Amino acid sequence: MESLFNKPLSEVTLDDIESLAENKVPESRTLDYKRDLYGENDAGKREFLIDVSAFANTLGGYLLIGIEESDGIPKHITGIEIDNTDQHRLKFENLLRTGVDPPIRGIDFHAVKVDSSRTLLIIEIPRSVSRPHAVTINKYFRFYGRNSTGNFPFQVDDIRRAIVESETFFDRIRIFRSDRIAQIASGETPVPLPDSGKLVLHVIPSSSFESGKRYELGDSISMGLKPIYASGGLHRYNFDGIITYRKLQEHMAICYTQIFHSGIIEAVDTLLLTPKNGMAGIPSLAYEKALIKSLKDYLSTIEGLGVGHPTWICLSLLGIRGYRLLVPDSLCFEECNPIDRDELIIPEIQIVEGNHSAEDILKPAFDSIWNACGYKRSFNYNEDGNWMGERL
Repeated sequence: MESLFNKPLSEVTLDDIESLAENKVPESRTLDYKRDLYGENDAGKREFLIDVSAFANTLGGYLLIGIEESDGIPKHITGIEIDNTDQHRLKFENLLRTGVDPPIRGIDFHAVKVDSSRTLLIIEIPRSVSRPHAVTINKYFRFYGRNSTGNFPFQVDDIRRAIVESETFFDRIRIFRSDRIAQIASGETPVPLPDSGKLVLHVIPSSSFESGKRYELGDSISMGLKPIYASGGLHRYNFDGIITYRKLQEHMAICYTQIFHSGIIEAVDTLLLTPKNGMAGIPSLAYEKALIKSLKDYLSTIEGLGVGHPTWICLSLLGIRGYRLLVPDSLCFEECNPIDRDELIIPEIQIVEGNHSAEDILKPAFDSIWNACGYKRSFNYNEDGNWMGERL
């Protein structure tokens, strides 16, 4: 879904809202204005659920509550009188949890102060990857979509199409990932890399596979695209977008990060997995630290483009048969086995909201790598699952 404000929702100000009225930005498939809060009765609750599910079932969109409109054109920013915005957010979240099936993930809320007594509420609804969603409140059961004139009830063909598109979306992610891994493994990379083990990280926003999706990438984007385990590097435009890389020698790089015009980020590193003193190993702490730092930078970069969630994080290790995990002596109580395959293709991790830390997001992937080497989990986390790497 295209961002309405070209910035993270949490950074939207009253000036951004006023620009919608000044520029007479009309209601559309992805934008709806409401003057008043939804009612507390069953009809009001059902209206709210229909509005949100219709956006989720179609292209995603924004509900702006506290704007008076005429024929779909914003006229006045009235705001609404609410004492506690967090309380209203919780009320909306509870209603969505119990009144829509399956639940819609990744919805975000933001309050903008209009004056001392009035607030405007923004609800950002992503295009759902698990659509279609039905409104199921009080024995009511109906699917809705949205077009340029508003909401409409789904017919059988609409429901069938939404199901097929949802299934196809997951296929597209896996096909893209498989194709890129195959190209990297065969040396078909945007810059030449050494023939050694490779650490590959893909950050794939759900919007990347929308038809015609293309983000404009400026020079400032490269600041957040430092390669994994590198403090900086050269950068340039290429056919796919922008690449940042660090040279090993004149015609060889040791790592790169590529952002595609679609918003997808691909980062490949060989330095962390370069055999040292004849030993092929994965530095158990250094690689986790490097990936955590890079993921933070990459998520910040795509958020700066206005790319919303859900987002998929995909970690892969290539050319690593026989590698061992290099752990401190204190962890040698368990036998460290060599990896028994050429590639570790770790299951995709889905981010539905932007409030999760990189440490938490990557923990399942790190556990999988430690599992492959004979350990029950990553010991850079404590037993409660908290990252301890900075203290080690």
